[in-house]
Amino acid sequence: MVLVMVLLELPGRAIMTHTLGLFAKEKELRFSDVKKLTEYLDPEVDRALKYLKLNHFIRAKSTKLPDMNRTVLVYSITARGRAAWEAIEIYGRAIEEREDVLGRQEVQEVREVLQV
Repeated sequence: MVLVMVLLELPGRAIMTHTLGLFAKEKELRFSDVKKLTEYLDPEVDRALKYLKLNHFIRAKSTKLPDMNRTVLVYSITARGRAAWEAIEIYGRAIEEREDVLGRQEVQEVREVLQV
C-alpha cells in the first residue's frame, strides 16, 4: 500500500501513525481530545490532523454542543484510514516476528514510529 509507505516516510511520522491509531480505537475525537491523549504540542496535533484529513484518512464534521450553544469540529476515521491502520499493524507485527533477524534496536525503532 503506497499510502502507508508515504505515511511512514513523513517527518513526524510517529505523530501521524500515533494519531491515526487513536482514531482506529475511538469513534470520534476533538482536537483537544487528541492533544490530551498524545501530549503533543498544538502545532504537531494540527499538522497531523491536517495531513490525515487531506489524505482522507480521517474526516471532520461540525457538531453543535447543546449545553454550550457552540459548534466544535469532530474528527473520525474513514474506511481508507482504517485500512491504512490495519496495514500498519500487520507490518508492525511482521517486523516484531523477525526480531531475531533484524535485531532488537531496529525493531524498537519501528515500534516507536508505528506506535502499535
